[in-house]
Amino acid sequence: MRRSLTNNTIQTKVSELLNHANITSDPVDLMKIAEFLKIQVKYHALPDEVSGALDLRDLSNALILVNSGHSASRQRFTLAHEIGHFCLQHVATGIHIDNKILFRKNKTDKEDTKKEREANRFAAELLMPEHWLKNYLFINGSLNLDYWNKDDGIELLAKKYEVSTSAMAIRLDELKLIPRI
Repeated sequence: MRRSLTNNTIQTKVSELLNHANITSDPVDLMKIAEFLKIQVKYHALPDEVSGALDLRDLSNALILVNSGHSASRQRFTLAHEIGHFCLQHVATGIHIDNKILFRKNKTDKEDTKKEREANRFAAELLMPEHWLKNYLFINGSLNLDYWNKDDGIELLAKKYEVSTSAMAIRLDELKLIPRI
């Protein structure tokens, strides 16, 4: 069984991808990244339990399929997650389908669970890069507490990065950017 990728490794891979694709501002242009990676992206109505798929049956024509029935923020996270699978080389060939059933299995394959967590971390870093959030939330090296006096601070950040409020809250918590008052 292979070792899990560290957060630093994933952060480095995302940073390199953003630099190579010339993405320098938020919200991250995922279609530009897909184009840079030569991945075709299609939005299609899928069963609700399927969020997306990465199709590598023809390695010269990589395809990501995203469920068009999900919310826009969910679609962005799904696309970033599938780009993560691609960049982290989780799928050698064939089709990888992300669905809710994977997480409901009693005996989920540990390797699959590890890859899903890595793809989620990749997606979070791609959509909400740590250094961008810190540059936005810090003033002179200190967390800008004025920002947190707003009742809708997390919601405003979520809109800025085009992610769900819950995804932003989780990301800020993981990065310890929510002040403990």
